[in-house]
Amino acid sequence: NLNAQRYIDQILRPVVIPLIQQRGRHMHFQQDNATPHSARLTQNFLQNNSVNVLAWPANSPDLNPIEHLWDELGRRVRQRQPPPRNVAQLTAALQV
Repeated sequence: NLNAQRYIDQILRPVVIPLIQQRGRHMHFQQDNATPHSARLTQNFLQNNSVNVLAWPANSPDLNPIEHLWDELGRRVRQRQPPPRNVAQLTAALQV
């Protein structure tokens, strides 16, 4: 289970912060309103690290463009015959 502390320790600090530092502070970070994302601990961490967070309305996954990609990938994988049975087969199916 992902909580705010794990989100900070495993995603924000090692991945997001270095990426923003590399690309420049003009970037905006987008996340949904999942509990680890909206937790006070997370919000304080992002603010303390000068991360510009894109405001995102609650319950609006259809506004997030990546959701359409996940849907398309899921449909394509479900249509495969035979279906992928392991990680290697799933990886190959997603790269076709």
